Amino acid sequence: MDVKPGGGAGVADAAAETGTPRTSSIADSQDAAPPPANPKPKRIRPKQVPLGTLIGQLQGVLTLKQKHVDELRSVHEQLQARATTAQTLVRNAEQLILLGELLAESGGGASAATATAAAAAATARAQSTSDSLDELQQYKQELEAEAAPPAPGTAGAPALLPLNWSPAAAAAASNGSVSSEDLRSHLKSYVQSCSPLISRVRDGAPDAAACAAELERLRSELLQQMALALVARAPQATPPVDVWLRPLDRPPTPSASARGDEAGGTDERTGSSGGGRHGAARDEAGEVDGRSGGGGSGRSGAAPGPPPLAHWVWAVKTGLRLDSGQEVMVDALLGAWRRRNKQATQLREALLRQCSESDPRDSAEQQELLLSLDAAQEAFLVNYAVCILSFYGAVLRAEQVRA
Repeated sequence: MDVKPGGGAGVADAAAETGTPRTSSIADSQDAAPPPANPKPKRIRPKQVPLGTLIGQLQGVLTLKQKHVDELRSVHEQLQARATTAQTLVRNAEQLILLGELLAESGGGASAATATAAAAAATARAQSTSDSLDELQQYKQELEAEAAPPAPGTAGAPALLPLNWSPAAAAAASNGSVSSEDLRSHLKSYVQSCSPLISRVRDGAPDAAACAAELERLRSELLQQMALALVARAPQATPPVDVWLRPLDRPPTPSASARGDEAGGTDERTGSSGGGRHGAARDEAGEVDGRSGGGGSGRSGAAPGPPPLAHWVWAVKTGLRLDSGQEVMVDALLGAWRRRNKQATQLREALLRQCSESDPRDSAEQQELLLSLDAAQEAFLVNYAVCILSFYGAVLRAEQVRA
C-alpha cells in the first residue's frame, strides 16, 4: 500500500481499512484539557425588592429592637429603684438605732416631779426603746442580706437619697415619751404651717425659695417627731400607725388606758377585742391591710376606721402629683413594706390563735406567748415606721408631704 507523504487523509483511510482506532491529534488533546481547579461561581442576581417594601421591613425590625431596649430599660429602672429603696430603708433603720442609743444615753430627756416617778418613767422608756432597737437591728440585717447592693461610687451602685432628718436633732428636741396625742398635735400644727407655703412654692411667688426652705425645715421636724413616736413612744399609748393613717378631722382611737383594758389580760390570750398593746395590734391589722370602710376592731361604739381606698386614690392623684421616677420608687417601697407586713401579720395571727387555744392555768406558756406577740407587734411597727420615714423623707418632695 502506497502512503502519500504528508497525507493525513491516507493515514485515516488506512486506519479505517485495517480497523485501527483513530489517534487524537495535538489540537484535539489541547481542546480536551481539564477544567480549572477553582472555577468561578456563577453570579446570582438578587431578587429585586421594591424600595418601599424594604423600608417597611427595616422599620419593623427597628420597632422590635426598640421595644426590647425599652423593656430592658424598664427592668433596669425597677432594679435600680429596689436597690435605692433597700439602701434608704437600711439607712433610716440605722438612724433610728442611733436615735435610740442617744435617748438611752441622755435618759430620754424626761422630767418628773419626784425621783420615784422619774425612775418609773425611765424604766418604761428603756424597755420600749430596747424592744424597738432589737427589732430595728434584726430588720436592718434582713435588708442588708436581701439587697447586698454594691458600694456607693462603684458601677451600678444605687443613688443615695437624702433622708432629711437628724437623730441628734431629734434627741435634742425630745422631752420625754411621745404619746399618740403628742404626735397628732404636731401633725395638726404641721398642716396649718404648710398650707400657705405650698401654693406660693407651686405658683412661683417672689419668696418661693424662702417658702421652700421653710417647708424643708418643717418636714425635718415632722420626721423627727415620727421617729420619736416609734423609739420613745409612751407605754400603753395608741401605736403611731393609728395617727398616721387616720385623717386629722376624725377623732383618735381611744388608748388602752382610756378603755380601761390592761395588757396581758384575758382578752389578749383569747384573741377577742381587748386593749393594750396586743388589742391595738389586732385593730391595726384591719386598718393597714387595706380593708376599707369600718375599722379593724368591729366593736360597737368604737371610733370610726380609716377612710375607704377611694379617698387615698384621690389624694395621690390630686395632691402628690408624682413624677415617673417617684412612681417607680413608691412601687418599690410598697413592695418592700408588703413583704414584711405579710410576714408580721401571719405570725401575729398564729400567735393569737395559740393564745386562744392555750391553757390559761399555764402561766409560763402564757408569758412566752405574750412576749412573742410583743415581738411580732414590734416588727409590724418598725416596718411601718421605717417605710413611712423613707416615703415622706426621701421619696417625696417637701411640698408633697403636706398632701
